Amino acid sequence: MIELADMMLEEVGPALPDEIATPWKALRNRASEILLRMEPRRTFPDGSRGYKATSQTTIEVVVGTKHDDPNALRERFEFPEAEFEILVHDPVFSMNGTVRLDLEIKNYRTETISKVLFPGQTVALGVGTSFNATLEPSIGRLEIPLGVEFGPESVRSQQFIHLAVETPMGVLHNPDAAHMQAAVNQVPPVGSVYSQKGLVPMANAQGEIVAIKTLTETKIVKLLPLTE
Repeated sequence: MIELADMMLEEVGPALPDEIATPWKALRNRASEILLRMEPRRTFPDGSRGYKATSQTTIEVVVGTKHDDPNALRERFEFPEAEFEILVHDPVFSMNGTVRLDLEIKNYRTETISKVLFPGQTVALGVGTSFNATLEPSIGRLEIPLGVEFGPESVRSQQFIHLAVETPMGVLHNPDAAHMQAAVNQVPPVGSVYSQKGLVPMANAQGEIVAIKTLTETKIVKLLPLTE
């Protein structure tokens, strides 16, 4: 896309008035800067484009509806590193100069062994409609304002996550998206940690709130090669 823009600019540039040629050149330069910090995407079987990577997630869950109850049962689950797929759309350039990247987590599942709430039993965490078709999409975006040199400077990336937690007492989910954010300076943001903002009520299959997720931290560990 950048090469095509270069060819067009070289061909018609001399005939363009300054009010068109100058923004065109600036747009091309801005796109090039961003692509330097963006790894090549893979094409998934459905035609979408994005990445395969691994991440490690930690969550803390309090049983009941009062997260600050000192007598409530709680456990911090540290899930091991696991693969995930993330769809990343083409960059969108806004009129104010901001560049936006929209994303969606397609598939992520990891599991661990409970030590407190369900001693010795497996608890699994999953995100993405490919993981569970009944889950709402988990989407996110990052925006690079005009004047920010992406790479040397970080920007805030936000995600709105719907997840399922499989437990011996049934599958829990969050009716409202969990707001996660991180400071990132590359795409995908390997090494960045996304942290949960606020409290996230968790409901059972009947829609009853039975637990509160008080913490989530997810670190993007590594990008998988395009050949995998």
